[in-house]
Amino acid sequence: MRLFAGLLALLLTLEPHQSADGYRILFLSPISSKSHKGFFSSITSVLAARGHEITMVTPYASPREVPNVREIVLSKMDLSFFMPNVFKEGVLSPFKVIMQTPTMCADALEDPQVQQLFDEKFDLVMLSSFFSDCFLVFVHQLKVPFVFVNPAGLLPHMEDILGNPHYPSYQPALLFHHSHPMPFGVRIANTLLTVFSPLVHKLAMTSMEWESKSRNLFPDDLPPLQTIQRKPNLIFLNSITTMEVPRAYVPNIIHAGGVHLRPAKPLPKDLEDWVQASGENGFIFFSLGSAVIPSDMPEKMRQTLVNVFGRLKQRVLWKWNEEDMVDLPPNVRLGKWLPQQDILGHPKLRAFFSHGGLHSIQEALFHGAPVLGMPLFGDQMRNIIAAVKQGWAVSVEWKELTEEDLLAALKTVLEDPRLKENSKHLSALAQDQPMSPSDVVGYWTEYVIRHEGATHLLSPAADMNWFFKYNWDVWITILTVVCFIMYMNWVTLRWCFRRCFHGSAKKKAE
Repeated sequence: MRLFAGLLALLLTLEPHQSADGYRILFLSPISSKSHKGFFSSITSVLAARGHEITMVTPYASPREVPNVREIVLSKMDLSFFMPNVFKEGVLSPFKVIMQTPTMCADALEDPQVQQLFDEKFDLVMLSSFFSDCFLVFVHQLKVPFVFVNPAGLLPHMEDILGNPHYPSYQPALLFHHSHPMPFGVRIANTLLTVFSPLVHKLAMTSMEWESKSRNLFPDDLPPLQTIQRKPNLIFLNSITTMEVPRAYVPNIIHAGGVHLRPAKPLPKDLEDWVQASGENGFIFFSLGSAVIPSDMPEKMRQTLVNVFGRLKQRVLWKWNEEDMVDLPPNVRLGKWLPQQDILGHPKLRAFFSHGGLHSIQEALFHGAPVLGMPLFGDQMRNIIAAVKQGWAVSVEWKELTEEDLLAALKTVLEDPRLKENSKHLSALAQDQPMSPSDVVGYWTEYVIRHEGATHLLSPAADMNWFFKYNWDVWITILTVVCFIMYMNWVTLRWCFRRCFHGSAKKKAE
């Protein structure tokens, strides 16, 4: 009895977030960018810390080993190898990468290390929702629940898959560069984008399916990938609910945005000494993220940046991919790799000059850093537009960048107290959550395994076509009945009118 009581007391003292069972989880992100890997690895680290064994397929090896995490690295799938020069290609750059994804996905699936995973046992499959659709074959073969992990917000085709309600009248599509309220013409464009995005995705999936079938990578009994794709048990979004335009979500859409965020740590000593030497003026941090090569920028643009930075009284910390720059001003320091969260949380930071990538915006918001945004492609435009509308950012256009415009924008960010106040206020809102993102990820991952897929969370709308989902049959029936009643009323009135008119005319004739 004393032994039993001791064991019971030990169980009661366990932390609420600890799992009694360690599950085996297969995380498939064969094709991704470095920023995607940041979100994915944060999730795997959370799950590993809860005692689960994670096998992760990824193009990027982690800088250090994480207990309970086994990585299968497909280095040839690094998206940076396929990304054209953004400054030359502009918005076409991501689309050129997308055109290559059917071949890339099949190449990743064909890898011998990946093929060996079919012989292992897992309790859950987690699948990146970007460029990895051919890996849905694992869901079919392993016969276990699966979770989509989306390194951004909810794309229109994912809403269609999950049966989530969407109102293009006020909800801009993820890559749409407008916000509510939208003029009539913009709402037309947003509606068309919302409607056609799932169709484009279906065409891309068909191409991916043909490529993999042509290499005999699919079993004969595999249903269409679109059929498998429509049955996710959960989806994790890299989004913070309270920072979005308020909207409806079905129960199996889980917000995990901010899972990678943390308080700032001390800077390396040499960098800290340089920052402290900035005095009361502080410093500006300039970074274009991990998806582009900074030195690809046009020389005219680089010269504009150099000239403006040299005129500032603040110091400038510039993320650059080369060791040196011949005309570098004395107040500017370069760095190939820089601890961004620690920099953004430093008390001497005065502004963050950013491309507007999702992680950068989330980190700036978390640490309360006002932003000067210079978006390049993709969702960066929308991220910056939202930050400007919320009152904690200023935006410039890189193609039309002049010294005067850049200097004026920097002056606004540095001197307007409202930007700093708004950034601090929104930082408090973003951090005030009922559960930490880590606990959200851990709880819902274990929930869907415990309840064998938690199919009770799935929306019935996911299995309905648009005709019935939006009650077109009902409205057509109602309209038909109304038209019939109006027609019968018209016929009746006409008959009565003719009867009365004909009767009056007949009496006068007599």
